[in-house]
Amino acid sequence: MYPSNSTAQQPTNQPVALTPAMIQLAKQLQNDPEKAKHFLIKAGLLNPQGQLAKEYTAC
Repeated sequence: MYPSNSTAQQPTNQPVALTPAMIQLAKQLQNDPEKAKHFLIKAGLLNPQGQLAKEYTAC
């Protein structure tokens, strides 16, 4: 019924979506808590006070 694709790549343990730039940023954020906090605020996960944004709280 469906064509077989014998050249399809098998899943690996490495995430495909991470670019070298993303990995570098993650390392920088791990080494600098203030930079990580600023990143999470800019992403909207934390409010300006550094607490979890109300959109992500359970109550």
